[in-house]
Amino acid sequence: MPVDAARIVNECHWASVVDRDAAADGGFVYAVMTTGVYCRPSCAARRPNRANVRFYASGAEAEAAGFRPCQRCRPNDAPLEARQAALIERACRLIEAAQTAPSLDALARSVGLGPSHFHRLFKALTGVTPKAYALAHRRARLRDRLSASRSVTEAIYDAGFNSSGRFYAEAPHALGMTPSAFRLGGVDAEIRFAVGDCSFGCILVAASAKGVCAVFLSDQRDALVRALQDRFPRATLLGGDPGSRTPGGAGRRLRRTAGNRHGPAARHSRNRVPASRVDGVARHSVRRHDQLCRTRATHRRAEGRSRRRGRLRGQ
Repeated sequence: MPVDAARIVNECHWASVVDRDAAADGGFVYAVMTTGVYCRPSCAARRPNRANVRFYASGAEAEAAGFRPCQRCRPNDAPLEARQAALIERACRLIEAAQTAPSLDALARSVGLGPSHFHRLFKALTGVTPKAYALAHRRARLRDRLSASRSVTEAIYDAGFNSSGRFYAEAPHALGMTPSAFRLGGVDAEIRFAVGDCSFGCILVAASAKGVCAVFLSDQRDALVRALQDRFPRATLLGGDPGSRTPGGAGRRLRRTAGNRHGPAARHSRNRVPASRVDGVARHSVRRHDQLCRTRATHRRAEGRSRRRGRLRGQ
């Protein structure tokens, strides 16, 4: 490479080091003559003197020149984002494999992080807390067990509930109906559903008068409607078209028309229903969540004022 071209490349590399540009990671490494280590461009270490910096195309080249990898940015390992994602994925698999949801401390120890750091990282990458993830998984396992188990009692303990009382307290929120009705295919239940688009493809949300009873994802809209009918063959399904009613026991008719773009399944999939029309479940949940957040914030402020008054009295 000509001298001028090499100088220009080196100046571009130096600009990435100054900016700690994570996008440049993997393209090159820089070595510091005074410390004898080499780093990623995004390394958070103190910026070295430009005169002491050398650039190499890879870590192997830097090591061949006598440098050792930085212990802070670990340039020989996968990028930080990939390592963090692998840790959280491992935690998710641990939650899914456990009969009883592991504690926050146990999960954090299993991936080598502190509880607070692990909690923040888990929520940042998954969008939910570890406790919420465990609850959602247990509810999904409950729905699967209810369909396959010989009795409701067997499904309770297979799903990881320690007592029937806790199960029946949570069942309306997890199932949207009684466990017996769910196990019998939604018998005598009226279920409203909406089909729309999301970042994962197509999504179907179904709710009864008691709450959300199904959420399905698929690449095909018609497959979502068929999955709902398979889950609740004895329920009355109400889709986006007010004139479309799928009474219990009409599974064969729905399957015949699912591939027909003029059939009821096609009409359901073409219409999007606002969340407020799915029995107001989504709107009610948001309202309850806002009220809970305001209540907790009020309690925290009151506790803070009480602690400050106690410190002043102690002085």
